Amino acid sequence: MVEYTYNADGFLIEEKSYYYYNGWVLSTHVVYTRDENNNISVEENLDQYGSVLERHEYEYDMNILFDEVVPFVNPEGEMPNPERTVNARTKDKFWTVDDSGTLTYVCDYYYYYKEIEGTGVTENVADDVKIYPNPVNDVLTVEASGFRFVEIFDLAGRCVASREVNGIADIDMSQVAKGVYFVKMNDENGTVTRKVVVE
Repeated sequence: MVEYTYNADGFLIEEKSYYYYNGWVLSTHVVYTRDENNNISVEENLDQYGSVLERHEYEYDMNILFDEVVPFVNPEGEMPNPERTVNARTKDKFWTVDDSGTLTYVCDYYYYYKEIEGTGVTENVADDVKIYPNPVNDVLTVEASGFRFVEIFDLAGRCVASREVNGIADIDMSQVAKGVYFVKMNDENGTVTRKVVVE
């Protein structure tokens, strides 16, 4: 069982995982400290006793919104996933517990971004695409005149849903795991991609 806690703005600040053994027992939990923009500034993974096992200290580019970023697909499935973040992450200072049980600094991870050009989609076509609600819980509605087919991909590049649009389509997302997904539509004019969050 997993218990989620959100702040007043609706952003995740804690997740506790439990296992069942003659009752629900806390196994591990993650605590997120957020800055004034609701970016995660510190992420701590704790054991059942509250001791820190791993720690991440994040920095962000305040000029780039995460909704404008398309993360690369890592074939090994180990891509860092800054979901539910407002700005684009630029640095991850990583700490973990060493063999003696001491929380120790390991290394820094850096994120770099570049502009994607040449999609071939004219602005007026892209503006005709409407996807709602976002975040979504159950049914995602896609309005996309001019596009006949829509696919939804997870961050690992796996297609989790697809169907014909024919102007408008309702897609059942109730069985899709929580997280960030990409809604992709193709036609002879190019590709339109939008980000959607499943909660």
